[in-house]
Amino acid sequence: MNFERTDAGASQTYQQQAGSITKGSYVMLKGHPCKIKEVNTFSPGKHGHAKAHLVGLDIFTGKKYEETSQTSHSMEVPVVTKTEYPLMNLNADTGAVSLLQDNGELKIDLNLPGAGKANEEDTLQADILRAFGNDLLITVVVIAACGMEKIVSFTATD
Repeated sequence: MNFERTDAGASQTYQQQAGSITKGSYVMLKGHPCKIKEVNTFSPGKHGHAKAHLVGLDIFTGKKYEETSQTSHSMEVPVVTKTEYPLMNLNADTGAVSLLQDNGELKIDLNLPGAGKANEEDTLQADILRAFGNDLLITVVVIAACGMEKIVSFTATD
């Protein structure tokens, strides 16, 4: 996969109490920006504290990460943005794409997802290539967090 850097600008993470993290939210697990798939909370033991066991998938690689934290402790939460860009051009051989930014300039630092991996990203890549080959107007959705970006979905219209 090819992940590219985004503009730094503001902080890439903020703090949130572990006990308030829910399924579907984002959190940093083992240093990776993850979308939470499972949350289990445990009552305090005789001399312990309540704990939260979090299971999430890295939003860029899909790799599973797990972490347990006291519910009262703070965890890092990534600032995740989703941006839609019109697809202007693509190179089917290299996977390079040209996207039109709001300021009228081309964004040329991303590639189609899935470069050679047999998974759902291959399907996304094939669907984008098919729509582009049929001369449809394509808008891609790019997710960004922690200095990385990735095309995660698209829409196509006549």
